[in-house]
Amino acid sequence: MLTKFFEDKITCAVQKIYGLNENIIVSQPLSDLGDYTTNICFKLVKQVGKKASEIADEIIQNLQCDLEYNTYVQSTCEKNGHINIVLSNDGIVHAMNSLISENVHGMNEAMAGENICLEYVSANPTGPISVVNGRAGVLGDVLSRIYKKCKAEVKRHYYVNDNPFSGQITALRDTFAYYENVHNGNAIDFPEHGYKGEYVKKAWMSYHATIEQLMCESDAFDETIHEIAWSQICDLQYLDIVYDYVDKESGLISAITIDMAFKFFDKDLSDFTYLKDGATWLKTSEYGDDKDRVIIREDGRATYFNNDIIYHACKAKCYSRLINILGADHHGYIARINAVMRM
Repeated sequence: MLTKFFEDKITCAVQKIYGLNENIIVSQPLSDLGDYTTNICFKLVKQVGKKASEIADEIIQNLQCDLEYNTYVQSTCEKNGHINIVLSNDGIVHAMNSLISENVHGMNEAMAGENICLEYVSANPTGPISVVNGRAGVLGDVLSRIYKKCKAEVKRHYYVNDNPFSGQITALRDTFAYYENVHNGNAIDFPEHGYKGEYVKKAWMSYHATIEQLMCESDAFDETIHEIAWSQICDLQYLDIVYDYVDKESGLISAITIDMAFKFFDKDLSDFTYLKDGATWLKTSEYGDDKDRVIIREDGRATYFNNDIIYHACKAKCYSRLINILGADHHGYIARINAVMRM
């Protein structure tokens, strides 16, 4: 580290000029006067019989004759008796390389014992990663690295929203059906909520080719959804963003019901729900949300919120802390999820 390097150089300068062996301490200043500083000159005033500013000037003159020292330093100046050092570009590169190779900068035990689940990006498997997704990916990855530096156990999760009954997946299925009809010579209107763009056409071409191989539209569609989700994760890897687990909504809801999720924590779902207009409502307003939320629609279909509750219950069963990085359009989701966690 450069701190030790500068301490050694200043020690040698003091020995050469004054014949003294002093314990030199170099630190990083709080002001904008430089990258490193030392107040050794004040400690030498009585022994040398000179002002701190004069001692600083003499030490600086000695340092400026040291070729190795000047390799890492852009400038060295005196300010109120302190010696302030500004790194050169080579010095900055050297400092950064030292931090990377030693892998100890910022290490502490502030979060020792924490078992953290960090979920981020979790884009719908309907197209490529967006800039907003990439930003969330960078934020999540940086947080995971910081938490690990603080000795926390961190697992990074990517949630694939592949519920076959969700609005996004239904819209993609309808879009593929449109292109299938066009391919077969049938003139139909483009679906109202369909996905547009060349990337959708490419995804459909993969879907169409898979149909010919599997001879099953549903299996081909599931395979295409898997390919889109995997391409999203691979794109994130270009930014060195990786995950420990990839969780699929379809697999989750086929294995666990919301009743089971509440029983994980010895809770009875009926204590927190009521029926209204044929739908099942969760009493989230009693736990900090601005209103109650539907979890089962009047036609019996589960809402996305229902499935998200199941997912969070599974995570809460395994981790001491859950962290979600949500998109701006999910801001209202914070209160309802927190309400569930308080139940």
